[in-house]
Amino acid sequence: FSPLGEHQLRGLAAELVVLERLLDCMQSPGEVVKSWVGPLGLPQDFVLPSGGRLEVKAIAPNAATVEIANLAQLDVDYGPLSLVTV
Repeated sequence: FSPLGEHQLRGLAAELVVLERLLDCMQSPGEVVKSWVGPLGLPQDFVLPSGGRLEVKAIAPNAATVEIANLAQLDVDYGPLSLVTV
């Protein structure tokens, strides 16, 4: 086990913010937790029961751009995709 760097911690925090928001708006907490696939290494961070996908990016308050690690993160072949910035 190695500690997370600042970039990874910021990304994890952003995903947890989105997880919390999803808990507020989805009926089943179990579905919300199952939808969070970021820790599994899948291209997007959330795969919702509806089939929609969320890619979460943590950005600085004055950021004008986001960094995409690879094009698979923006692949819409598997369903609707939303880019969420925190």
